Amino acid sequence: MISGNGTITGFASAVQLGNSGAVAVERIHATANTFAGVIAGDMATVGNCKIIGNAVGRNQTGIFTSEGALVVNNVSRNNRSYGIAMDCPGAAIANTTSNNLGDNFHQVGGNCDPTLGDCCVVNEHNSTL
Repeated sequence: MISGNGTITGFASAVQLGNSGAVAVERIHATANTFAGVIAGDMATVGNCKIIGNAVGRNQTGIFTSEGALVVNNVSRNNRSYGIAMDCPGAAIANTTSNNLGDNFHQVGGNCDPTLGDCCVVNEHNSTL
C-alpha cells in the first residue's frame, strides 16, 4: 500500500504502479507531473487522492487504472487529458472530476453508452463539470 500525506510534483508520474496488482494508493496529492498523477494495475484501489494540475504543467491523465480496479472518493481536475481513465471491468464511485481537457471520466476498454447501460465500468455517484 502507498499512503501519504504529502505532495508529489515534477515527476513523470507521481505514482507508477501499472504492473503491480492489488495495490492500494491512498491520500496522495499529485500535481504538475508530466504524464500521470496515479497509474495503478489490476485490482488496485485508489482512494482519497487529489490529482490536480496547474497553469504551468498539468498531469496528462489524473488517475489511470487497469482491470478490476476500484477508484473511490478522489478529486481529479485540470489535467491535460482524462480526469479518470479505467479499463474494464472496474468501479468509479464518489469521485469529483472537473476541468479536464479530455473526458472527466473515460472507459478504456469496450464501448460505453450510459443511456443503454452497457458500460463495463460502474460509474456511480460521481460529480463532473
